[in-house]
Amino acid sequence: MARRGHGVGHMIPAPAIVTDPDLGIRLRREPSVATTLEAGPSSDLVVFSPGILEPESVLVRSGFLTARGMDRLRGLGAVTDLFSHFVDAEGRPVSAELEHRTIAVTLDAVKRAKRTLAIGWGPSKARPLVVCMRSGLAKSIIIDEDTARLILELGASA
Repeated sequence: MARRGHGVGHMIPAPAIVTDPDLGIRLRREPSVATTLEAGPSSDLVVFSPGILEPESVLVRSGFLTARGMDRLRGLGAVTDLFSHFVDAEGRPVSAELEHRTIAVTLDAVKRAKRTLAIGWGPSKARPLVVCMRSGLAKSIIIDEDTARLILELGASA
């Protein structure tokens, strides 16, 4: 998408979640990873889609998490993953231990970006998009009409 828009995209040259917290610390310090992670807050535009806590999640399909691990995260109060950070309804990470093993741009760094755009559609994305807006991660959203209705219903019940 960045190439088509004549922009610069950044891929983190590391797994999203590692098994060892010490490895997470070392990877985040690795120059190629650190440079990419530091690019977030200085970006003109950060485009993302919040994750869903379902078996078809990208993190489950890619093998970073199991379906059982996803159930455990829901039990801790997670309602979505944002940049591989599993957060509750207010956008707060639900597991400090998992945060130490996550190799991703920080949520605070995303909030400092000039513009942020969350994209999503369908019933499974409504609640995650509400979290993006409530937490200040999404300054703009692109959604379909049905998802907009669900978001309004969720907002009314909050």
